Amino acid sequence: MKKLITLSLTLLILFNFVKAQERLIVKPEGFDVKKLPVIPEVNVPVSHQVRVIRTDIGTFLVNPNVRIVPTSGNQTELSATIWTSNPNYVFIGANSDPGQGYYYTTNGGLTWAGGDLLPGSVLISSDPACAYDLTGRIHFNYFDNLMVSDRSTNGGATWLGRVTVPSASQFDKNHNTVDNNPSSPYNGRIYVVWSNFSLGSPPTVLSYSTNGGTSYSAMQQIGSRYQVIMNRVVIYR
Repeated sequence: MKKLITLSLTLLILFNFVKAQERLIVKPEGFDVKKLPVIPEVNVPVSHQVRVIRTDIGTFLVNPNVRIVPTSGNQTELSATIWTSNPNYVFIGANSDPGQGYYYTTNGGLTWAGGDLLPGSVLISSDPACAYDLTGRIHFNYFDNLMVSDRSTNGGATWLGRVTVPSASQFDKNHNTVDNNPSSPYNGRIYVVWSNFSLGSPPTVLSYSTNGGTSYSAMQQIGSRYQVIMNRVVIYR
């Protein structure tokens, strides 16, 4: 009986691990926003008062949540970035029904612009990962059939066109960042990191750009592969 319970727990752990490692497909092939059921809008009153929160470590002012660019579509899985040299510039990417949403402000959030369809993105485009560099250029990484990145030099108003980031055929869990440390020997380098699901136990891989996002290096593995064998985790390096 004890062996049976141990085996059952082991199989359950293995099943959960495998399910957790499956690639998430937010908008699969064949997705059509026109076929989604119409859900009546519900207006929920929002307080526009600034709240004062007092804690043991200090007093904080909390501004109300507001929907920056209201549309009839869904806007989910947000990625936000700020230009540290001019904090009035804030950019947000999102999964939207038509593709990738892009929303930006150049006046500290007083007004917002953008839309639910980033130029070049398509219905199955997914997983935004956005970052400002020190020059004020936005780097917008996402994927559909390819891992790609786009750039804007004017806060998000116009875009230079998507660039392919070299990758295997299966990918997910992407992130994007820029080395903005002026004293770093890699200052200005743009990094895209994701999981390579073309392998059974997806390792972490990386590609980078040294020319402002015009092109990206070949994919290289930087993380370990993990494999569950019964009730043990084996790490490959």
